[in-house]
Amino acid sequence: MSYKDKYLRRDTFYGDNIRESRIQETKRKLSQLMYDVPNYFRVEKFSPKKLIDIIITDDSDNQELKGFITKIDEDLFAGDSFYWSNQLWMVTHYDEMGEIYKSGKLRLSPSTLKWIDEYGTIFEYPFAFLTDNLSNFGVAEGKVISLLNDRRNIAIKSTEESQALSVGQRFIFDEAVWKVISINRLNPLIEIVVESDTIDPNRDNMELRIADYVKPNYEIILNQTSISLTIGETYQLYPTVENNGEIIPHPTLLYTSSNADICSVDENGILTALADGMATISIDYKGVSVSIELMVESSPSHNYSAVINGDDFIYKSRSKAYTCHFYDDNQSVLLDGVFSVTDLEGNPTTLATILSQGNNTCTVRGDVIGYFLLVVTETTGAITVNKKIAVKSAL
Repeated sequence: MSYKDKYLRRDTFYGDNIRESRIQETKRKLSQLMYDVPNYFRVEKFSPKKLIDIIITDDSDNQELKGFITKIDEDLFAGDSFYWSNQLWMVTHYDEMGEIYKSGKLRLSPSTLKWIDEYGTIFEYPFAFLTDNLSNFGVAEGKVISLLNDRRNIAIKSTEESQALSVGQRFIFDEAVWKVISINRLNPLIEIVVESDTIDPNRDNMELRIADYVKPNYEIILNQTSISLTIGETYQLYPTVENNGEIIPHPTLLYTSSNADICSVDENGILTALADGMATISIDYKGVSVSIELMVESSPSHNYSAVINGDDFIYKSRSKAYTCHFYDDNQSVLLDGVFSVTDLEGNPTTLATILSQGNNTCTVRGDVIGYFLLVVTETTGAITVNKKIAVKSAL
């Protein structure tokens, strides 16, 4: 076999494995070497809070623009922000380089956008000023776009929450109020043009830096104030949470029991009765709390009995009616029974047939001369009674 054939054979059968091994080895070496690079830093992401490894490259005279390099599998993408050198920086662009590392651009984030949704949830996203033109506002001067003084061209991370932003929405930053006049949601970053707006002290909370602020007013609604359970029983709570009358979907609630030895409650609001006694179940949501009183009792003891009323005999080929009455400690109770017929040993029989039954009453026909048992069993199996009946000749 020629050298060329051997090479082709090796590449055909082992090429993918060798390539993958080399990639993994290079990634491993990069992970080791980057800690020795002078510009290596371990920084903390803005949200979610997480430490990441990064190399900062100062490749621009603009002190608000930096480059970076990081590992390919590092959790850092366009729109992410992190603190470095006591300042907040945002990733405005990145490339994955040959499955080994990422590189990209960072821009200084001067502030954040904050807003509150209809459920009372506050969101905060760092933003960066853009130097490219989003709309037809402004005049190009070389590579920099100069917008009118009362307009700003900014970008924030694209997420489900930020995608819901709309034209006309207002924000507070730089001690001023800004209104959205244009949005571009098609790029990896959401690009927004805002223009200055008038501060309204009646609806703009300058302290929280949230425009059109509506103070949350949470209410937890339960359809009961007390529950009684028996030991071993479980019960599912179904509270509803509203903010200013708006139902909050899938709220994260905190459930606690005042006495977990009597009744426990899990994170989903499922109660489990464990012992006799009283407990208070509390439900909390963002500082608002409601409670429900719970009584746990042992399962009540019963002393059931039953009586089948009717004749002790049936003539052959004729029928008679029978009724059953149930008692608990000799007190009449409403229970349901099911009738059946057996021989004297409890086995199936052809001596008699039940023609109909209902409401603890049945009609039985005698088919063959002899003795059979009319049996009544309470539907839960709490008690079973029988009555011996003879089938006689009518002659």
